[in-house]
Amino acid sequence: MEQFISGLRRDRLPIIIVAVFIVVATAVRIYYGFAPFKLSSFLNNSAIIASGLFGLASVWTLFKLVKERPDSPIIFLRTNPVVRNVFARLPGLLPILFAQALFMPTFSAMKLLVGKMFPYTWDQLFIYWDVVLHGDHAWIYLQPFIGHAAITSGIALVYHIWILYLYLAFPMVCFWRGNPIRREQLLVSYFLCWIIIGVVMANGLASVGPFALESIKSDLTFTPLMNYLYQAGEVFPVLTLDVQETLLVWHQLRDDGLGRGISAMPSMHVSIAMLFAIFGWHVSKRIGLILTVVFLLILLGSVHLGYHYAVDGYVAIVATFIIWITAGLFVKSSTFKTSAH
Repeated sequence: MEQFISGLRRDRLPIIIVAVFIVVATAVRIYYGFAPFKLSSFLNNSAIIASGLFGLASVWTLFKLVKERPDSPIIFLRTNPVVRNVFARLPGLLPILFAQALFMPTFSAMKLLVGKMFPYTWDQLFIYWDVVLHGDHAWIYLQPFIGHAAITSGIALVYHIWILYLYLAFPMVCFWRGNPIRREQLLVSYFLCWIIIGVVMANGLASVGPFALESIKSDLTFTPLMNYLYQAGEVFPVLTLDVQETLLVWHQLRDDGLGRGISAMPSMHVSIAMLFAIFGWHVSKRIGLILTVVFLLILLGSVHLGYHYAVDGYVAIVATFIIWITAGLFVKSSTFKTSAH
């Protein structure tokens, strides 16, 4: 219990942000006549987080056993100082992990309001901005370089496994014992990015994005891009196509489960990838470089795979950077005040 309270105190800023968001989100959904959040979504998200933690533990355990080759694996793990340390620290990490378990279903429920609180009216403007900035649609300029089935398939795979940021990278940051201010800065920024960029801005700038433009808006502007993607998918698997089709079905059925909803501006894929890339440089140059490459692939993929207009990513980059800097100043100020007392 002492560890739990200690963790609650240490991560109070992101936990307070999550708590306030849940209360406000509940009030907003009720105001607009939508049912409260599904308990099943919270349970499903908790199960995914638990699975992520189990996966991390399993990979680490297998690595250590192969490397050390102990006579008795059970005794080795029981006496290993790292294992004992993790189990000792876990109660202190439960508050922030529980906050994440509650947060994502709440965000998903709020994402479902995109296009409902305010109609999808921004697509044409964002298409216009793309053309003004680039001289034509951004995907056309990318096509000679990455418009090949094998490359498209690879980018789609990276884009598809972006979900690991939520269920592997996030828990790893929670366990990280490096710079505590940077750790807290990441946690605060993480939740604020989802709230400010993924809820407030997404609802205020409601747009469906290229892949849904024909289905929802009867606009054929990006039909050539989608035709290419389906042709590429006949040669190599383009995993994102199934996701896009499922999102459209959920949209038509008004399904309000975990992960539903269509929203283009700004790009949360780009935002979260950038956020972890920034944080990665504070961990090590190698991790920073790897996550920066992933971020750039996500940025390219967001356009090439038909999820976003290029400006969706640009706005996300600027907003994420502002949130990261502001969160850092706030965390440092809060830490200083706490230390002073």
